Amino acid sequence: FILIKLGYPPAVAVSITLIYRLMEFWMPMALGALSFLVKVNKLLMRIIPAVLMLCLGVVNIISVLTPAIKERLVFLENFLPIEAITASNYFVLVAGLFLLVTAAFMLKGLKMAWYFAVSLCILSLLGHLSKAIDYEEALFSVFVLIILFSSRKQYYIKHNSKLRSFGIQTTFLSIAGVFIYGCIGFYFLDKRHFEIDFNWLQSIKYTFQNFLMVGSSDLVPNDAFARGFLYSINISGLLSLSFLVYTLIRPYINSEQTTDEELEKANALLLKHGDSSLDYFKTYRDKLLYQDDALEGFIAYRIAGNFAVGLEGPVAAPDDKIALLRSFDKYCYEAGLKSIFYRTSADQLDNYVRLGKKKLFLGQEGVVDLTTFSLEGGSRKSIRNAIKKVSDQGFATKIYNTPVSDGILQRLKSVSDDWLRDTQREEIVFSQGVFIWEELKQQTIITVENKEEKIVAFLNVIPSYVEGESTYDLIRKTADAPNGVIDFIMVALFNYARTAGFKSLNLGFAPLSGLVTPHNFPERSMKFAYEKIRSFSHYKGLRSSKEKFTPVWHDKYLIYSDDYDLLQVPNVLSKVIKP
Repeated sequence: FILIKLGYPPAVAVSITLIYRLMEFWMPMALGALSFLVKVNKLLMRIIPAVLMLCLGVVNIISVLTPAIKERLVFLENFLPIEAITASNYFVLVAGLFLLVTAAFMLKGLKMAWYFAVSLCILSLLGHLSKAIDYEEALFSVFVLIILFSSRKQYYIKHNSKLRSFGIQTTFLSIAGVFIYGCIGFYFLDKRHFEIDFNWLQSIKYTFQNFLMVGSSDLVPNDAFARGFLYSINISGLLSLSFLVYTLIRPYINSEQTTDEELEKANALLLKHGDSSLDYFKTYRDKLLYQDDALEGFIAYRIAGNFAVGLEGPVAAPDDKIALLRSFDKYCYEAGLKSIFYRTSADQLDNYVRLGKKKLFLGQEGVVDLTTFSLEGGSRKSIRNAIKKVSDQGFATKIYNTPVSDGILQRLKSVSDDWLRDTQREEIVFSQGVFIWEELKQQTIITVENKEEKIVAFLNVIPSYVEGESTYDLIRKTADAPNGVIDFIMVALFNYARTAGFKSLNLGFAPLSGLVTPHNFPERSMKFAYEKIRSFSHYKGLRSSKEKFTPVWHDKYLIYSDDYDLLQVPNVLSKVIKP
């Protein structure tokens, strides 16, 4: 307006204004956004494209539902027939609906979803230009395309090839069925329904248009029967195409199982290279085992969603661990999985840092020095009182060596079931065991029994592959067990391990505890929850129950690759601990 008042022709004034806006606002914004995306971590590189896809889907739908600019539409009609313009509106609308769905799959990092997103953006770009020269929406489509290509490396998770083949076959059969239904229907319909006596070419044309939900201006239903016939083709087309999209972008799911031969080889490797208290659980039946023929070692893991969750780290010679981790990462990448490792020791962190991975503090593991442990002194008074109280009530400990009789195992099973029921818990696996009759039969069992030999508490001793260290797995008691029974049985375990020649005993994991100086936002959140939120108070109780034995605490970490992974880790871990 001001430029026109100064004497500039309207076309020149508009051009100057647009160039000014481009240089002063749009270009700096675009360059700033690209610069931000280059530097930002991979969390936003996964989220931003999905959000933009969602926005583009909404833009598409709104653009179709709002009237076009009359001048542009009149200009476009000089080049395209009205049928093509109408079809473009339908394609933009359909693309918008599929964009909303695809955005959700983009968050999962699916490779096929990325291809779909690019295709839908190109379709939106062409559709906006051919339906009413909506260059604003078209430019937004171009911007989304640029973001998609800049973040393409974040989308690597494979699709399910078997389901894809099934989906393609099913879709083609559906298309064939609908086309036969539509063509025959149109051809034999009475003229009064559409005022058209359809020939075969018209039947094929209108079936194809309605299958793709494009419609036609010259196909007007005269009654409810005719409208229902068109709706049946529309709905069949929508369901067929939606099923095809789902089967194409559904993530790959690994369903391998560990063989007896692999377990036998892994157990032999444990005897040779085992060095952790968690190694015993790495050959549990819930685990999958990754082995590289070129390396001597294995990694125990479970799959949940798109994650391969490794337990602690590799069992291998020290010089082979990094190579095995690198090989496992390559396998996961090719299988469309992301690798994370749960409860990794601090002394193993260098291996992961060298591979560019990140760490998150999870808690600490307590180890008691049996060579110095004693019940003497004021700090042990509460333990001595608990032992005396339980002993005065007529309870005593017993040790059952292998093989444990079926009669004892039946009594232990009763205690275990009682404990699960009273505590409202379920068996969990991965980093701990469950009550398996055959396993416990081959382990040393320590029980607490009354004078009538009723078992009120028990624990099972399991192998620790740390030299000179003993540990246990299950520790369970009945509802009527006396107070202090856990301290009572733990001291019995200390005495047993010391008599057996062990120098230390692993007390197990205390989640969230021991975090003194948090280094990032997730760790600060964990520390706050542990200290301030009541629902996390049971972790404090677990820590204090171990702290009374004055153990040496060792830090444990979660190993992951991208910050975005942390959003999914709680759900992933809740799945891998289920039997």
